[in-house]
Amino acid sequence: MNMKSSISVIIPSYNRPRYAIRAAKSAIEQTIQPNELILVNDGSTVDYGEVQQELSSLPVKTEYIETKNQGASQARNTGVEKANGDIYMFLDDDDKWSQKKIENQLEVFNSNSGVGLVSSAGSLVDENNNLIHYISPHKEGDLSREILIKNHVGSTSGVAVKREIFESTTGFDSQLPGLQDYDLWIRICQKTLVGIDNQKSVFWTRHKNTTEQMTGNPDRYVQAVKMLRKKHREKYDSLSYFEQRRAKARQMAGIADRYSNVGSARKFKYAVRSLLYYPTLRGVTELFPDKIVAKVRRCAHYWGK
Repeated sequence: MNMKSSISVIIPSYNRPRYAIRAAKSAIEQTIQPNELILVNDGSTVDYGEVQQELSSLPVKTEYIETKNQGASQARNTGVEKANGDIYMFLDDDDKWSQKKIENQLEVFNSNSGVGLVSSAGSLVDENNNLIHYISPHKEGDLSREILIKNHVGSTSGVAVKREIFESTTGFDSQLPGLQDYDLWIRICQKTLVGIDNQKSVFWTRHKNTTEQMTGNPDRYVQAVKMLRKKHREKYDSLSYFEQRRAKARQMAGIADRYSNVGSARKFKYAVRSLLYYPTLRGVTELFPDKIVAKVRRCAHYWGK
């Protein structure tokens, strides 16, 4: 792997043409440009003519694909089927990259040939680009067990993965109602080492209107957690007693977080369950309002204990 490795950027998009244009431009305005950019319109019900026009003006090879609505994960799989790069990089349509994101991740690949996936640190921002808090991966190397306890890799917009590693899996499982990225990371981490780019290379957008957030449905998230545990039951069973409790605590805290915009009673219930399984700072903070938690996160500059 070297700085001349070919890069394929894959952007799934649904009903967010202006965000999609911003995402595509951020993927191209890099110190090291990708070799191709593939945007998959996942059955949008709004016009994407401006998106197609902008893509045609970009200084790299681009491909625009329209499909019926099947969800972001299947859209990513569709993009991968068309991709020719040695490395796949995914970017959600409402997120964006810093100008050195590709360069930073390639440096990590170059530093260790055994690394098959690189995860980037970044910033969670609101729709006006105001900082909510920083997000930083904390663990690297062999995460085959730790990934079952916590998603140390993060969401798709911060991930770069070698082609051969991705192809050794079955891709994103679009049958899951949520956590499709985490499910894939679990499978990938059984096959390769993970590297970290700590340069805050990604900007993830949190929307005020939860219907704008692809992962905003808490009931679907609960179902996804159950299906994920069933799918990887043998792996979870191989964990020690305390590792299993840590994993359950993280999952309960994640559910509590999803209920933040629905009602405090359910949020509180799952936060307490998390603490009963295994006391963590994450579980404690789910007992407090989101604004207070965001301030703590900004001060800490990292999250994950």
